[in-house]
Amino acid sequence: MHPASRPSDHRRRRRRARLALLALLFLGICGLASRYRLVWVVGNSMLPTFRSGDLLLVDRWAYRRREPARGEVVVASHHGEWVIKRVVGLPGETVEVHEGRVEIDGTPLESGPTSETGHLNIASARLLSHRFAILGDNRAIDPASFIHAVVGPEQLLGRVVLPAGR
Repeated sequence: MHPASRPSDHRRRRRRARLALLALLFLGICGLASRYRLVWVVGNSMLPTFRSGDLLLVDRWAYRRREPARGEVVVASHHGEWVIKRVVGLPGETVEVHEGRVEIDGTPLESGPTSETGHLNIASARLLSHRFAILGDNRAIDPASFIHAVVGPEQLLGRVVLPAGR
């Protein structure tokens, strides 16, 4: 090997290493971008947990290997809109809401971070398989402006993993 060619080979190796590092960095960023999404809270249906204007980080892969659990906050598609709600009812359960208080199979659900009472009433109904009842935490909000839903896994964008900016 000619001595003059060594620096050129060294530069080529360093350049390849830098390109490989940039490619790995790019793929890592793409992977994170495909898994996580930032979502803004609009409205007060999740008070006191989240306020309008809060920024949330949503894990879009959370339900690839498991179903949502009661109490998790999810982002779901409901009539063409994205809504942020808490999972209250699981497949096969009977869900009823009376004055904002949730009952599952006739047993009151612990309220957690929700407003204790409200004006929301939903008649007793059994959830089908792969269907989840979702509800906002602010049960004192006017029922006319309150969105509650029964959704399937195909309607879930993902699980809220943390407030991204508060």
